[in-house]
Amino acid sequence: MALIVKKFGGSSVGSTEKIMNVAKRIIEEKKPGDQIVMVVSAMGDTTDDLIELAKGINSNPSQYSREMDMLLTTGEQVSISLLTMAFKSLGQKAISLTGPMVGMRTNSVHTKGKIVDIKPSRVRKELEKGKIVVGASVGFPPYEFYYTNPETGKEELQGFDMKLAQAIADELGVEMVLADQSFAGLITALRAGDIDLIASGMAIKPEREEVVSFSHPYYTGTQIMMVRAEDYDTLTTVESMTGKRVGAQMGSLQAGILEEQFPNAEPQMMDTIALMVQDLMTGSLDGLLLTDTVAETYIAHYEGKLAIS
Repeated sequence: MALIVKKFGGSSVGSTEKIMNVAKRIIEEKKPGDQIVMVVSAMGDTTDDLIELAKGINSNPSQYSREMDMLLTTGEQVSISLLTMAFKSLGQKAISLTGPMVGMRTNSVHTKGKIVDIKPSRVRKELEKGKIVVGASVGFPPYEFYYTNPETGKEELQGFDMKLAQAIADELGVEMVLADQSFAGLITALRAGDIDLIASGMAIKPEREEVVSFSHPYYTGTQIMMVRAEDYDTLTTVESMTGKRVGAQMGSLQAGILEEQFPNAEPQMMDTIALMVQDLMTGSLDGLLLTDTVAETYIAHYEGKLAIS
């Protein structure tokens, strides 16, 4: 997640068509969890046009410095209002705010004012409104994973944990924002308030129940050992894994099983399951402890290369 501030000059928002293009561009570039603050100038030559209007009243309108400030700010108000409408028409929540609304204070020198203080609490409040931050360690198919759409070439978030999280967000009428992070750090992030909920294949354990609340279980998996297909007939027992390099995700149920039930194996702990699968296929690992559905997903993807021991 990132806080990004973008500035667009007058020529970039010089027409309603250009304003729509800006909105589309921002939405396309926005990554899950990004918080966007935009600063836009008046449309095209609007500022020049407003000055000419003032000159139609008096040939030297700058002597009325306060009123010139009041007049010229209308240009930016038009831009921010139209851009906000553009975002909303594209299904993206947005709100337009003027300088004073965002907590900006200037000195009292009209037309040449300088910023003396900014207290952006309103901006922070608006950025946090209307979203639920979901923590997960993506790369755990079919629970949570990225899928590359062959038609668009874009990565899409998939998995039944993610579908459930999205359904919760839809029911609450808010945006679902994904916080993709290490599995071992999810509970810490939840307790710190960095995320609002965890949607992940997480076992309910007494020590976890002491610090967080779990939903009712909606899926129960079986823990298995995945090996290379060529080792299917030889790595069949706990004893056969003696001296073998066995991987498990850090902080996971499988990590505990590896420690307790495979005392003579060489434990290899990593954050990312996809990397461990690659290590298994290249021979850096001899076995990988996984939930059955996750193993079956990788076995189907790498047909003929992997197997459940």
